[in-house]
Amino acid sequence: PMVLLRGLPGIGKSHLIQAAIYHLASYRQHAVYVTGDDLARAIRAFEDQADDRYRDALTKARWLAIDDIGAGAAERSGYVAAEGYFAILDKRLRMGSRTILSTNLGQLEDKDSLAAIVGDRVMSRFTSDKCLVVAMHPLDDIRAKAGRRRAREVQEHE
Repeated sequence: PMVLLRGLPGIGKSHLIQAAIYHLASYRQHAVYVTGDDLARAIRAFEDQADDRYRDALTKARWLAIDDIGAGAAERSGYVAAEGYFAILDKRLRMGSRTILSTNLGQLEDKDSLAAIVGDRVMSRFTSDKCLVVAMHPLDDIRAKAGRRRAREVQEHE
């Protein structure tokens, strides 16, 4: 039920997630996209309130994409973000809902990066058989190749 895309900035994780959510929405699937930073801000804002509509909406969505976990300052608030992530992701796992996540942060084993944001309980879900971790690696940039090819063609015709 969970897919975690991880890799360096700029290799297409966000693009891939946004395309997936757009595709699902075009088939009238209940799909929600949120950045990790926006999610952490919302968790903090609703922490002391009895109104859990935002958390419920994220928990009940058939598809949820949380993009760029750890990229924003709001997520570095420690306990609030970690507990909020756990509450949402654990309930989604128990319900069998689909979740797509992305991060630029390091190896799953690096306790100083991703675990500092989402906490040990969420990390244990990421390393379970309920989560597919996809390590995305940069390929030769297709746009850069095309640009070099065009530059050569222009030089040849001059």
